[in-house]
Amino acid sequence: MATEASRLERSRAVGPRPAGVAALTMNWIRRAKSLFGAPPPDDDRNGSGPNRGDVAPFDATLLASHEYLLHAQRIGKLGSSRIDLKTGKVDWTAGTYALYGVDPSVVAPGLEQAMAVTHPEDRDLHRHTALENRAGRVGDPIEFRILRPDGEIVWVRRVADVLRDAHGAPHTVIITIQDISDIRQAATDLRRNREHLARAQSVGKIGSAEIKLRTREVFWSEELYRLLGLDPETTTASFDTFMTVIAPEDYETVHAMREIELAGTASQPRVLRINRPDGQRRLLLRHAEIIRDRQGQPAKLISTFQDITDRQQAEDALLRNRHQLELAQSLGRIGSAEVDLVSLTVHW
Repeated sequence: MATEASRLERSRAVGPRPAGVAALTMNWIRRAKSLFGAPPPDDDRNGSGPNRGDVAPFDATLLASHEYLLHAQRIGKLGSSRIDLKTGKVDWTAGTYALYGVDPSVVAPGLEQAMAVTHPEDRDLHRHTALENRAGRVGDPIEFRILRPDGEIVWVRRVADVLRDAHGAPHTVIITIQDISDIRQAATDLRRNREHLARAQSVGKIGSAEIKLRTREVFWSEELYRLLGLDPETTTASFDTFMTVIAPEDYETVHAMREIELAGTASQPRVLRINRPDGQRRLLLRHAEIIRDRQGQPAKLISTFQDITDRQQAEDALLRNRHQLELAQSLGRIGSAEVDLVSLTVHW
């Protein structure tokens, strides 16, 4: 009873099997028994060989192992297949059927069946790799799309391993495929976000830098390189490199900010003057933020730099014009007034 209860509990954990999976399971068990050399059940007539009592635990162990495999493959969105190179026989696990979106009671495993659910644009790559494996060559892992019968497209990664006998001759190919659709979508989203960030920084003339406070690793955005007038292909991001463009009158300020921030405290916003390699002097407004880990310890320093040179020049020009206007009015004993016709606000 305990054994039966354990088996039922495992079945509940794995979940209901799709149609045809029970037959697949027994097929894999028979092949596993042949691989591991399970003893024949009816060879105990002289009392020296194993009996059915010896084989039953072996079958139960294989069944349990295969159920664990099915459970793991379902969680990991994995499938596997086995190709006997001597007989040409192909076996697919339930995970492979699930990834291909086909019914194991209807579709027999094989190369052409796999090609039928491969996206037409990826079919040549998949077929070439499969034929290479059947010739005993492992090859590199590949990524391709599956076009399921219901129209859904799934990206998978395929890895093959070739088993050889004692003489080095290939006899079996084991193939594993994994659904990587989420990974590829995440990579696409990350790339798109980086592109949007780079465009926003370019338009706003804003660059950023990141320093890992424990390792002192430094990362600069592409726009920061441009603001500093440095080539990212030939320049290494570092504090020493940053200091090469800092105006001498700001050396002490920058060193003082660095000491504060490496100790885990963000410095106040400050305008820094830089002398770019092309001879231009620019003004950068710098903001700093300390990012802490789960324990509350300083982990990263994030700095943003905005080129405010044009804005500062415009503000300076406005102040000069205002001063000149006031001086002219004072000398000529002239006054002026301005009325905003929308708000009716008056400025003298």
